[in-house]
Amino acid sequence: MADNGPVSVLDKTKADWSQFKAANTEVDEELETFKKSGDQYLDKQNFLKRAELREYEKERDLRLASDVRTRGRL
Repeated sequence: MADNGPVSVLDKTKADWSQFKAANTEVDEELETFKKSGDQYLDKQNFLKRAELREYEKERDLRLASDVRTRGRL
């Protein structure tokens, strides 16, 4: 950040974040631990979507199988 021109918001934020992590090593360690763990938010969301779809398909198949008009079409 030794530029002579104006400092962009992105550069200022990056510098502030680096200073914060250096001053608070436990935060940095916690972030690294979480990043390396398999406990990712998006992975959980994808799993829940797949499980919900499977549950819906099973219920739909049961409804169709029990419907007299559609028997034999599955």
